[in-house]
Amino acid sequence: MQNKIIIFECFFTNYLQMKTKRLIVEHVYDFEVLGLISSAKEYKLVWSVNKILNINMIKQKDISFDFLTRGQIKFSNYLFETVHSSFMLLKNKSCSNLPVLPHLGGDREIEVKNPWLLPEVKQYDYIIRLKGIFQEYLGSGDRIISAIRTLPIVHYISKLNVESLRSKENLIF
Repeated sequence: MQNKIIIFECFFTNYLQMKTKRLIVEHVYDFEVLGLISSAKEYKLVWSVNKILNINMIKQKDISFDFLTRGQIKFSNYLFETVHSSFMLLKNKSCSNLPVLPHLGGDREIEVKNPWLLPEVKQYDYIIRLKGIFQEYLGSGDRIISAIRTLPIVHYISKLNVESLRSKENLIF
């Protein structure tokens, strides 16, 4: 019995003396972000954007974020993807208002305090993430913004500065 205690004490003292190392990850944000305000249902908005930009966004599985203390929140999204580019429309507000906490066995629900994908721009109903050719197309005279702005169901659209967004990591998937 004494041998086991001594081994445990040696391990415990060595464990306390170990240096801690941190992994610092810097993400590359190689996309553009647009904020869009519209009271239209998402399927109507997607149909209109598809028609005006001549693309074919398709409904994808909801993007899910799991939190230890807040449960799980899901965001609806549509995607048009080619080999070198992607156009993604995301709903900024969560489509699950009362997530079930997984560690409570799923029998208790709590209200989400922060149900937005990008909480610092919660005035926008939808977020558009552009990568590749769409990003280049946007840079040349803001043609995508001008085209979407002509839709009667779109109240407002603007380009957002990715670097100034605090929760820009939420757009990396």
